[in-house]
Amino acid sequence: MGHAVLNQDGLRNSSKVQTTYRLLKQLLRMPLLFASMCLAFVAAPAWPEELSSIEERLVHMEREMQLLKQTNQRLEQELEKLREQMQLQEETSDRTAAGEESDAIRSGRPHDSREETEAIDLSGSRLSMAYKNGFNLTSDDGQYKLRLGGRITGRFKALDSGHPLNDEFSVERARLYSNASLLDYYDLRIQVEFSEDPKLKDGYWDIHHIPWAILRLGQFKTPFTWEYLQSHKYIDFAERSMAVDNMRFKGRDIGVMLHGRFCEDMIQYQLAVLNGTGENRADDNDAKDVAGRLFLRPFRKEGNELFSDLHLGIAATWGDQDTDFEDTDFRTVAGTRFVDFVPDTVHKGDRTRLGTELMWPMGPASIKAEWMQMWLDNFQLGSLKEDLDFYSWYVSGSYLLSGEKKTLGKLVPNRPFNPSEGMWGAWELAARYSLFHSDSDLFKGGMAAGTDQAEAFTIGLNWYLNELLRITLNYEHSEFDDDLVIGGRRLDDEDAFIVQCQLEF
Repeated sequence: MGHAVLNQDGLRNSSKVQTTYRLLKQLLRMPLLFASMCLAFVAAPAWPEELSSIEERLVHMEREMQLLKQTNQRLEQELEKLREQMQLQEETSDRTAAGEESDAIRSGRPHDSREETEAIDLSGSRLSMAYKNGFNLTSDDGQYKLRLGGRITGRFKALDSGHPLNDEFSVERARLYSNASLLDYYDLRIQVEFSEDPKLKDGYWDIHHIPWAILRLGQFKTPFTWEYLQSHKYIDFAERSMAVDNMRFKGRDIGVMLHGRFCEDMIQYQLAVLNGTGENRADDNDAKDVAGRLFLRPFRKEGNELFSDLHLGIAATWGDQDTDFEDTDFRTVAGTRFVDFVPDTVHKGDRTRLGTELMWPMGPASIKAEWMQMWLDNFQLGSLKEDLDFYSWYVSGSYLLSGEKKTLGKLVPNRPFNPSEGMWGAWELAARYSLFHSDSDLFKGGMAAGTDQAEAFTIGLNWYLNELLRITLNYEHSEFDDDLVIGGRRLDDEDAFIVQCQLEF
């Protein structure tokens, strides 16, 4: 009997063990439940006496499983809600971005989004942003580029105490520009002046399928005199010389130009056909002006540091003019009129100009010089007609005290201004002599008032705090061959002091 009872108990216990084993085997397939059971065993290594039977243990496990299932369901519901919210936000963002890009295309401006700080989609390409001589957007394939920049130049001018003109603060230049390159072959430039009435300064595009024969169309600088073609940002003084400023009037014009360089940049040329009436003006006759310039670096490939940057140039313009000179005058840098044309003076004939150029940077030093001559045929005042000629020239020198290498473009100081580290930027001394001579027949015939010759001596100091900010101090003394009468006062010379601050970006 004992053996029979024992066998029955054993069988009963064996059946329960098998049931438990099957349950445990199923639990092993559920890592979360199995982990919970392990934690329960670790927390309670010895079962209480009231859970002594295996059935009670299973009931306890089932309750834990039910609680875990309920918790899992709640988590899945919360996760589903989050997925729906994220999808809704993405759809809203896509609609907004699409609307903004559509507006950008309609308005002709690039798409701008605070969320897209690294790149912008454009016709299958990506645009990256960087700063170098302006704010640049460039596509990853390099076929689309956009650069935005500008500058502002403020000036204080003080004249000697006996001068009839006033001391004054002024904003000489306030300009914004954009340069764009499209498909590797087309370049566009637009520059607008805001210092007075807003007006277009540059508006042209270049087509350069042939690198040494680039076609330019629009409004641009007439290729005559290096100092005028050089950006005002990079000249050595607060203003261009009297010799150049009075010889290049109507400096910008509308037309077409072929230009380029070859022989590894040893030779540069420009050949233009223009209206001849100046910027933002329609032509006043059927004739067109022709301008040409040749610029050489003869020793560029010699490897000689002294002569490798020597530049030599020659330029000329010719055209049939129909110009009213009543609003034209020749001035000093200080603004004094030393040739003032009387009303009803007109030029109806050929205008011919010829100029030569020399630019010679040598380490921290430089020498620059230009000579120019202009012939005006058939200059008229009523029945009086004269053929007139004018000539001018200047020579200047500069030296960088802080040791940088002089260039014909932007100067980057070796030690940009930072007083906390003992760095004070770059310092440059400069000096210039300039002269302008007018035909004496202009005054004998009563076509103009003033003097036939003016000359100016300029001393300057440039402080380049960094590559963007420059402060210039100039003293200029001008002398006149004949006394000028301005505001009831007589002048045979003048002194001008100029302090100028220039910021570009």
